[in-house]
Amino acid sequence: MAERADAPQFSGSTVDEDPVRLSDYRGKVVVVNAWATWCGPCRAESPALERTYQKFKDQGVQVLGISTDVERQNARAFQREFALSYPSLHDPDGRQFLKLPRGMVNTQLLPFTLFVDREGKIAGAVQAPLTEKELQAILTPILKETSGKTQE
Repeated sequence: MAERADAPQFSGSTVDEDPVRLSDYRGKVVVVNAWATWCGPCRAESPALERTYQKFKDQGVQVLGISTDVERQNARAFQREFALSYPSLHDPDGRQFLKLPRGMVNTQLLPFTLFVDREGKIAGAVQAPLTEKELQAILTPILKETSGKTQE
C-alpha cells in the first residue's frame, strides 16, 4: 500500500468573504478544484462539479473551489451563473498553490483538481477538466476507503 502525502493546509476567505480551511472538512472526501472565470475549460466543468457535489454530499463529499480571479465580484458572478453551492477560496495571487507538493500539478494550467481522502491525504490529482462521469469514477473508490492508504 502506498502512503499518501498530507493535503496542503489551504485556508483563507471565500469569494463571499467567509473564513474557510480545508481542515474544516476532515472526515469528508474533499474535491479541491482550482478555477478562474476567464478559463473556458473551468466554465465547462463547473456544472459537473455542482451535480457531483449534489449527488454525493450526503455520502460525505465536499467540494472546495479555489478561485484565482483578482476581483471577488467576478468570482461571485461565476458562482451565481453556474449556481455553485459549494465554497471557493479567493486566491488572486496564487499563495494557496505554493502549499502544494512540488510537481503534483502545473499551477499555471487551469483547471486542476485534487482529491483529498477522509484522513486529509491527497488521494489523487488531475490536470484537466473533468466530466461528471470522470469525477464519480475517481470519487467512488475513495469513498469506500476507511484509511489514508490506497486499496490494492
